[in-house]
Amino acid sequence: HPNLTALTYEEQKSEILQLEDAIFGIIGKRPQIMRPPYGAYNADTLKALVDLNYAAATIWNVDTQ
Repeated sequence: HPNLTALTYEEQKSEILQLEDAIFGIIGKRPQIMRPPYGAYNADTLKALVDLNYAAATIWNVDTQ
């Protein structure tokens, strides 16, 4: 998965939709939560999730490095 913060809003939305479609194809349900790859997100990521009707993004704040 790409680091979403390196993508435009439209590119981020496309990435999220591709994953959503893949999950739907397997389990027949659309996800309502999402964990951004690497925990990296920005305002565009959050806007895309809101625009796509996601309930939440799972984020962590512990760096294991």
